[in-house]
Amino acid sequence: SSNNNNNSSSKKKKRLISFITDIEGDALYFDRFVENSKILDFEPVRPIFQKHRNEDKEQSFLHFPYEKRVIFRPLHELKFPQTSDEQEQEHVDPVLVCGGDMWDKGGSDLYVTRQLLSLYDRYGPDKVHFILGNRDVNKMRI
Repeated sequence: SSNNNNNSSSKKKKRLISFITDIEGDALYFDRFVENSKILDFEPVRPIFQKHRNEDKEQSFLHFPYEKRVIFRPLHELKFPQTSDEQEQEHVDPVLVCGGDMWDKGGSDLYVTRQLLSLYDRYGPDKVHFILGNRDVNKMRI
């Protein structure tokens, strides 16, 4: 009998997980991590400074004052030895886990926060996960 398990629709996705921790608001550390990542990259964007109104008619600002933002690399750009086959790469699910202590000593807390929250907003909770560290929880208490 023939084996139909080679059908691409029946293949499970493999998660390729990248983990970052102890950024501590250090923009250079964060940028180096992204630039060396197998699953992340930067794309150029125009800075955003816009006012908008939410559902409650309250005015707020859409604020992303940077000329680059973090993205997940397109699947065809992912490079790792386990899946050299193009069909295999279609079944890879890149995920970022942020392991806590994202803010504190580095001086670029807002940059790190906006980059990570922008990534989360664009890709969702299945792709970007946050684990709070002691510094993160302490900042929440302020």
